Amino acid sequence: MENKKRKINWRSIFAQAIVLSITIYTPFFLQNRSEASRADEMNRIYKDYLVSDLKTDQDQLNLTFAANQMYIDSTLVILSDKTVPDSANLKRRARITLGLGFVHGFFRTTDVEMYINHFMTLGKLEDVPLLRRLNELKVTFDLMDMVDKKRLDIVERLHMPLFLKHYSYIGNGAEPTNLDYFKTDEYLNTVFTFSTLAQQSQSYYQKAKSSIETVIRCVEGEEELKEDEAAPDENDEAMIGFEYSIDFV
Repeated sequence: MENKKRKINWRSIFAQAIVLSITIYTPFFLQNRSEASRADEMNRIYKDYLVSDLKTDQDQLNLTFAANQMYIDSTLVILSDKTVPDSANLKRRARITLGLGFVHGFFRTTDVEMYINHFMTLGKLEDVPLLRRLNELKVTFDLMDMVDKKRLDIVERLHMPLFLKHYSYIGNGAEPTNLDYFKTDEYLNTVFTFSTLAQQSQSYYQKAKSSIETVIRCVEGEEELKEDEAAPDENDEAMIGFEYSIDFV
């Protein structure tokens, strides 16, 4: 019996291969597209929450900045007075000094590290500038927290002994027990320390305000990253030492 060569129907095989490929890969394609769509939606939600958190911090920071400026102004009233203090002047110093034990700190809402982790994991290439801005904000916040913590510790260690030793709580409030103390070098040095620490905090509040505004503009597409712009210098930790900028006698 003579073998007959069968003619291969390549067109049919090719059509079946296409159908098989479509059957296998279409679900993967649709799943990947769905996941990408969900990731885009999640990014949008995170950016909305980020802006909302930052604007809350912005409002709180403005209040803290204003309160701290009043604190600084109070210290400068004492330190800038070059006259020989009389009894009325010393009583005013004592009254002002009572308020220097209260520090209006900043308590932020934004969990910057959480947002950094999200955009590192699910962000796109276009989110790289935002990531850099968030890292700059984190450095600023961390340094600001460090300065505020140091300030609060020093104020508590200096102000409470001053209050216990030189005030008596009688009648409707605390009254100074020895007015002469409020013209001593020890007293003026203490007020100077409070003023310097407050000015250091104020410097970082201003940096944080600027950094928050930059992040918001970046999210809203109003800010382009410039490579020559410098991030906050982590060596700023050295600024915990005093910046002696006030001249008084």
